[in-house]
Amino acid sequence: MISKIVTILLFVMMLQPAVHAQKLQRTYQLDIKKSKILWKTKVGRHSGYLLFNSGNLQYSATGQPINGSFSMDMNNIRSTDNAQDEARRKTDANLKKEDFFYSALYPTATIDVKKITRIGSSLAYKVMGDLTIKGISKPIEFTSTISTKDKVTHITANIDMSRQLWNIHSEPKAKSLDLMSGTTEKLNPDIFVSLDLILNK
Repeated sequence: MISKIVTILLFVMMLQPAVHAQKLQRTYQLDIKKSKILWKTKVGRHSGYLLFNSGNLQYSATGQPINGSFSMDMNNIRSTDNAQDEARRKTDANLKKEDFFYSALYPTATIDVKKITRIGSSLAYKVMGDLTIKGISKPIEFTSTISTKDKVTHITANIDMSRQLWNIHSEPKAKSLDLMSGTTEKLNPDIFVSLDLILNK
């Protein structure tokens, strides 16, 4: 009986540091009114912005960002490259069609940040995760600047994407890439994204 009690006490003592560390973890919530995704395309030379539904960034007990998740509102994607209202509305409508983002069926896109690694002692971080657009999830990796002061975190980053990976195009679908068959088709970046995010503790 005594041996059993001792075992339980040891288990509780071992568990306490993990529980304490978990309590010290901090969550910063995305300010959706101050945060934007700016985008531009190589094809058509369009540009615009995209708004968020929600987002958060998790910090470790030692004060380092470790992971997070973000949800984007694909029904509110907007173009800004044309000064004419009618032309701009036409571009916005086309972006929501099935060939592009198909926002009626896929109203949200998500970024699931799985790992954030600081580069040296700078404010630069390597970010790795999954980007899901039109129900298609692909791994992404990019460098981001993350600065935190008081209760506010500011994140900036530039991401180059290939639209073929998420089936975002009005051209006939490209042949499936089969690395084992010797296919050498190269996917060049044609969507260029800039992140400017504000998160609050």
